[in-house]
Amino acid sequence: MIYKFIDDHGTEITVNSLSQLQTLVEGQTIKKNTKVKVGLRGKWGRAKDVNELKFEEEKKTEPEKKTEDMVSFVTREAEPTPKKEEIKKQPEKAQAENKNVVSAEIEREITSIDYKDQKATDKSEEISKTDKQTSNLGSGENQNIVLFFKKLWQGIVLFFKKLWQGKHSLKLSFWVLYLLPNLLFSILFLFLLTHVLKAEASLVSILLFYAATFAVIGYLSISMVGTWKSANYFRILVGNKASKLGIVAQIFVSADILLRIIGVTKQFI
Repeated sequence: MIYKFIDDHGTEITVNSLSQLQTLVEGQTIKKNTKVKVGLRGKWGRAKDVNELKFEEEKKTEPEKKTEDMVSFVTREAEPTPKKEEIKKQPEKAQAENKNVVSAEIEREITSIDYKDQKATDKSEEISKTDKQTSNLGSGENQNIVLFFKKLWQGIVLFFKKLWQGKHSLKLSFWVLYLLPNLLFSILFLFLLTHVLKAEASLVSILLFYAATFAVIGYLSISMVGTWKSANYFRILVGNKASKLGIVAQIFVSADILLRIIGVTKQFI
């Protein structure tokens, strides 16, 4: 029977017998995947599919194991076993490294959070400052007016407080704060009685007169008490040599009070 095959170079070769084909297989000219045709009318197929052909099985090459002779086995030095301390230190080092890494990450997160919080607080402070500035610009004049009247009121209250407690000097209390206003108020009172309070006087004029009268009475009462207390302080501090002014001031205040009481009682009798 005729056999045909195609070699590695693509050449079609014809063989007249199976024995010649087997010889080519043994010489590894024909391999398992080589195309082979059995007979003239046969179909091309692989050489391994031809039952009559026998291929040698490929031997698996195993890596050579290194063998150790007896002499080297006996004479070799024993490998030192790791100490218990070294074995313990290794996991401790690993744990320490892990702790350091974790602590560093935590510190980074904390610093980032603190930085964000600081930014937020800075922004809020800036906003509050700008709001205050705008409010101050808008109401600066009003605040100045309010502050002026507030200081003025505080000064008046402090002045009358010191006058009531007798903390002003005796000369200031007697001559300026008591005697001079007393004379001015008396002249003003006489003027109002003769010119303002007439039969055709209006209700507004009458109300203003009585309001001024009560204000004068209140001031004179405070100045009398303050002058009396200031005279006491003056007599105690200065001594007997210069205590005459204090005595004169107290006598004058006492006489003024007595005369006013007599004048009021005469009007009602």
